[in-house]
Amino acid sequence: MQEQDNRKRQRFDIKYSVLCFQCKNYEGSEKVSDLPIRVEVKDISFGGLGISVNRKVEIGDRFVINLINGQEKMAFTVEVRWCKHGLDHYKAGCLFADLTKDKIMFLDALIRRTSILRLKS
Repeated sequence: MQEQDNRKRQRFDIKYSVLCFQCKNYEGSEKVSDLPIRVEVKDISFGGLGISVNRKVEIGDRFVINLINGQEKMAFTVEVRWCKHGLDHYKAGCLFADLTKDKIMFLDALIRRTSILRLKS
């Protein structure tokens, strides 16, 4: 039986390692942890990211991820929507939780650049 793909937006393969920081609720407000977590970004869309991480993640976890496009860097808050445990890592699908016009423009440039680099290789 084939797994159904419920994605609303097209995904683009992208492979790079970035640091992120987990968001925690403290006394009713969200605080960002000082301890970085290394994640592998596997794919990207205008709606979110597919990641792989070597620590436990759960649905509802939130992270701040810094995405890089050339010399530009932008922080995105993402929320884990699904996760699966692999042999030595977790795979997770994350939804962008704080999209703005500037962030959408940044994503568009990143996706276009990634697509062009993939065509050249």
